[in-house]
Amino acid sequence: MVVVDASALAKYILKEEGWREVRKLLEGGAVSVDHVVKEISNAIWRKCAVLKLEDAEVAVKRYELLVELVRSGVVVLESELKYLEKAFRIAVENGV
Repeated sequence: MVVVDASALAKYILKEEGWREVRKLLEGGAVSVDHVVKEISNAIWRKCAVLKLEDAEVAVKRYELLVELVRSGVVVLESELKYLEKAFRIAVENGV
């Protein structure tokens, strides 16, 4: 199982350049923080509503794919709160 971030998963959902490589990673299952659902939903909405690159029907299908990846267990979500304090400390200590 691999850890996947929002940008990689969005690349797969939105069929952006390199999405096939992400698909290969997902074949063994993946884990991510729960916030990725919000981030990717926003990317889907933006491509449809703001950039006007896709119609609403396509956007809904992409959202349904995201939900199915989670419901089926292909992408396992963990609470971001589990990692927030450690991530904050790392950022502060390293000036990032």
